[in-house]
Amino acid sequence: RLQPHTAALPGIQSVALAEDVPLVEDGTSWAAIAVPGYAATRGENLMIYRNLVSPGYFSLMRIPLLAGREFNAADRQGAPFVALVNETFARRYFGTTEATGHTFSIWNGARTLTVVGVVRDIKVQRLDEAARPYFYVSLPQFLSAGTGLAIHLRAANGDPLAHLPALRAAVRELDPNVPLFEAGTLEDYASAAR
Repeated sequence: RLQPHTAALPGIQSVALAEDVPLVEDGTSWAAIAVPGYAATRGENLMIYRNLVSPGYFSLMRIPLLAGREFNAADRQGAPFVALVNETFARRYFGTTEATGHTFSIWNGARTLTVVGVVRDIKVQRLDEAARPYFYVSLPQFLSAGTGLAIHLRAANGDPLAHLPALRAAVRELDPNVPLFEAGTLEDYASAAR
């Protein structure tokens, strides 16, 4: 309910939700993966950074889709588990950026995900980092009561922080018990990640 409710606010171009925010060094989540047919080298770390994101996230963040599709409303609880992977993940574990249809598992095989799209690499924690494997799962499929969320918004024009009072009011209208904290722009995070 939060995404369409806040997207309807005046001056907001688009809204997406995610568990993590790029370029927050200590705010990155991960999961151990297993890929059918991939032989890990001795000592290779298969704890891969990941994010839970809503439909609309990639277009809002301007992360180009290289193959397949983005998440949509059908990627919800009860539907087959899906993922998008970045190009480094696709090349390393599947040998190609045409990785749609491939599968991998998380949580010691408890969930098998099918790759439905491949997106461009982004900087995860620092602007000077090398590209690393990264994957995204559908927020509606993995959202739990303890999941913290970041509201990502793109303003039609002007300062996005000018919309903060209206955003806070919209969240309170849905649920006054949900706390909102730490508002900032992506430029702020990029400056801190140098």
